[in-house]
Amino acid sequence: MKHGTPLACGLAAACLVLASCGHGRYTSEAKADAEKRAGQLKAATQFDMATQQFESGDLDRALRTTDSTIALTPEVSVPYLLRGRILLEMGKPEEALAALEKGESIDPKNADFSYYRGVVLESVGRRTAALEAFTQAAAIAPTDLKHRLAASEIMTELGWLDQAESLLVENQSAFQYSPGLRQMLGHIAMMRGDTPQAVEQFQEAVVLGPDDPALVEDLSRALIAAGRFTDAEQCLKRLMDNAKYRDRRDIRHMRARCLVEIGRPVEAREILMRLVDGKAGASDVEAWIRLAEVAVMMNDDRQLRTAASRLISIAPDRFEGYLAQAMWQRRERDLPAALRSLEKSISLAPGNPAPARLKALILKQMGRAADADQAFEHADRLAQRR
Repeated sequence: MKHGTPLACGLAAACLVLASCGHGRYTSEAKADAEKRAGQLKAATQFDMATQQFESGDLDRALRTTDSTIALTPEVSVPYLLRGRILLEMGKPEEALAALEKGESIDPKNADFSYYRGVVLESVGRRTAALEAFTQAAAIAPTDLKHRLAASEIMTELGWLDQAESLLVENQSAFQYSPGLRQMLGHIAMMRGDTPQAVEQFQEAVVLGPDDPALVEDLSRALIAAGRFTDAEQCLKRLMDNAKYRDRRDIRHMRARCLVEIGRPVEAREILMRLVDGKAGASDVEAWIRLAEVAVMMNDDRQLRTAASRLISIAPDRFEGYLAQAMWQRRERDLPAALRSLEKSISLAPGNPAPARLKALILKQMGRAADADQAFEHADRLAQRR
């Protein structure tokens, strides 16, 4: 049995304070005092049990035990905090709020009541009220980073990036070794489009929390956004050594992209072939697009034809399938068919220079020099707009 949880210790301390009133002068008073102290010790034991039940996921029993604790010591605040957390997990936000507000009225200096009140309010979509609660918690306990992080997350959702950053750096010296602070500052930098700053913050977060794979994932995404594909691929390779991340499709997608970008198509194809396999893979448009790119890099006409056909089948409203088909038709020297495929591709993505440029090359190959020059100029104009 575990003992000494923060909530249990708080309850025990409160009970000791309540029990320090003395025995009284008469036997009846001493008896009453002894009974009171016995009840308080029983409440502390039950509270410790309720905490264990909550942590093990036995919510119904935890709630019943917590209610018994409150019945024994209704003047102590911490059981109301546990009750609020249990009810939140049970999907009863209104009852959770009532419990937290009751406890907060007993001990308004306990920041956890404001914090969990914010958690409940956020869970029901009341973001402004949740922000007020988190901010209040941060004011009560300025050295507890979780309150600032919770408030800054809502601020970023509301687009208040400057306010979120100010809240985080306001007392930064107290959190200088916290990976969570660096991680949040990295997210803010990403939202601003400042990828170099985001990379720097995530790198520091990884150094401070090397065993947290979520930090490595954030760093990988920032490195990709910054065009640092070699570094990103190394991070993703490390991430895929973790069993929880190895089979995540988005992680494998990112690594395949990095491998394509750094000129390692054979390894990329191995990942992509697994991605397109099975029911989920059959309709994975992005994986088929990347597989078509790899086929072009490796001069694999058979794979290019398969990818093009699949893309046109599952995503007929996207230009990539027709572009891949035109590439295959050009390799087959069926230039008129390739030109028709490109016209379809261009109609679906008139602002994309890739099909326009291939059209120019095919026109030149067909001996239509003037048309090819016009097509090249058009493709260059499109590229300049991007």
